[in-house]
Amino acid sequence: MLAFQINIIGLPQLQNSLGDFASRVRDLSPAFEAIHQDFLRIEEEQFAGKGVGPSGPWSALSKEYAAWKVAHGFGTDILVLTGALKRSLTEDGGDHIKEIKPQEAKFGTRNLFPSGWSSGAVHQVARKRHPARPPIDISERNTEDWKRMIESYIYGGK
Repeated sequence: MLAFQINIIGLPQLQNSLGDFASRVRDLSPAFEAIHQDFLRIEEEQFAGKGVGPSGPWSALSKEYAAWKVAHGFGTDILVLTGALKRSLTEDGGDHIKEIKPQEAKFGTRNLFPSGWSSGAVHQVARKRHPARPPIDISERNTEDWKRMIESYIYGGK
């Protein structure tokens, strides 16, 4: 019987590296955690800047509504009546949505008006009674950054 054997220098390291790569591709949750932190930062900037995303600045409040808010002690911040919507998009917990699985992630708000409508969704697009003031306004640059975060995690494990 004739036996034939090939030894390749570095093969065990290559096999380990490929195994690590496959493991990272199967579970992207560490990358999604980093993306979530970036999402919170973007939302904080969106509220602080009163609409700094690609849709542009939020329209001012009507004079009547601004006066009502002030008269009832709510201030004049746009999209901030009680602060619940803002908190739900800028902080973990409460009505904030953070669902991370190995192959998918979902971030957003569960904040509802008393009528049951999503307060975020109501402001996302223009309606008869008010202009669009999208609380979530993700830019192409943001999505490119998130893509790079995933790629960096897959290829570098960070």
